[in-house]
Amino acid sequence: MEIRPILDSDLGDWINMRDRLWPGHERQELIGATVDWRQGKLGVFVAASAEGIVGIAEVAMRARADGCITSPVGYLEAWWVDPEHRRSGVGTALLGVAEEWSRVHGATEFASDTDGDNDVSRAAHAACGFAEKRAVLRFHKELATAHAVFPAVERTSTVTLCEINSDNAVSVSNPTSEPSLHRMPSLLLSTHSPRRHGRERSTRARHRSGTCS
Repeated sequence: MEIRPILDSDLGDWINMRDRLWPGHERQELIGATVDWRQGKLGVFVAASAEGIVGIAEVAMRARADGCITSPVGYLEAWWVDPEHRRSGVGTALLGVAEEWSRVHGATEFASDTDGDNDVSRAAHAACGFAEKRAVLRFHKELATAHAVFPAVERTSTVTLCEINSDNAVSVSNPTSEPSLHRMPSLLLSTHSPRRHGRERSTRARHRSGTCS
């Protein structure tokens, strides 16, 4: 088994392995990572055997990461080993070269993530010395169409309704006056902590470290 940087001849196998790690993503979306790799923003390492590529590790530098106090931080963007080659040291070896890549690029800390219900990946991280930090819950909802944003309000109500159009014009209406348009600057209302800093890749929604050991 050889652990080495990816070569042009490995690109097809790399994309196929990313497809296994993130099933359901568009092929073109998975191929997009090759741009960052060619620009040197993404380190990609493979485990090559006589059978072909059996594992990958992707690593990048981020300005910060949960649980880390230094900057920049090496970040394990993807980690995958074919099931038949797990528990043989391949995943640990891939992680080792990803950590070394991070040290060379100025990091003194290393981070990763996985889904909370991915017990295999969590166990693999723990076995390699990672300590779990805070859990982050993400929420999602579909946006209603413009005419359905606000519920019906009785004319005797004292509720003031504001409707915002695409030009940041706000239509304000209440029981005692006709709707009028007011200009206002963009306003951001957040109910969560700031978004994780760092390069967001299209396939990262994500989710993200693989299930390997």
